[in-house]
Amino acid sequence: MNNTFDTRRFGKYFMYDLKNAKSNYGLSFLIVICMPIIIYILSIIFSMLFNGHWTSPSLPMRVSLSCIACAIICMSFPAQAYGKITDKRAGSEWLMIPASKLEKYLSMILISGIIVPISFVLGYGMVDLILSLVDPTYVGSLFGIDINNWLAENDVPLSFAGRGYWMMFFSISPYMLTFLLGALCFKTKKVSKTILALIVISIGLMIASVSCHFSIDSSFLNRHANNLNLAINAIMDIPLIIEYLILLGAIWYRISTIKH
Repeated sequence: MNNTFDTRRFGKYFMYDLKNAKSNYGLSFLIVICMPIIIYILSIIFSMLFNGHWTSPSLPMRVSLSCIACAIICMSFPAQAYGKITDKRAGSEWLMIPASKLEKYLSMILISGIIVPISFVLGYGMVDLILSLVDPTYVGSLFGIDINNWLAENDVPLSFAGRGYWMMFFSISPYMLTFLLGALCFKTKKVSKTILALIVISIGLMIASVSCHFSIDSSFLNRHANNLNLAINAIMDIPLIIEYLILLGAIWYRISTIKH
């Protein structure tokens, strides 16, 4: 049964896995997506104490905090939801669950790479939107940000479909899978070791990029900005696809080789 797939059995295991993830991380998830409310209340309290008037958090500040919330979700969810698999006792119990490793792998990928990122993007954005509707001083909402305008204002020759909404999902999903791989590979200090591994890999890629450096005339960029706009958008998808394939392959290899 190691590599077999049964739709009915997968459905049962997926619901079981989803319930486990909810019990292991549900409260933490709610706290993270409610960060806009926490920051809003703190901002009001401090503004009333020190300035004497009602001041809501600015939009740039809320964008920065949303990035912090993304990082918290990416780093904490995989370790809390699946970190126990590397433990001898809990891992042995996980292996004994009547489902194939392929089914367990697919369930893990669906929850970590799709369901949790989408739930976070929608949940965090909805909380921010509700605050913007309730308080007129809470200017704008994260859903209303047009990334293309920001890129144009900063002379970046790029544009994204759908006003860039999907970029938040694609910012969370690969990092979630990266920390999932770390949670499955490291037995202790999973988050810190994964971060250290990412730093080492980043340094290696940086050295490789410097050794393969190509100089491009700035006048060429100015003359062909429109063509580069289309080309860079197409090229940017290639590393993302490669990153997903590497992560999916590495996670499958780790799951298929887990033994206790």
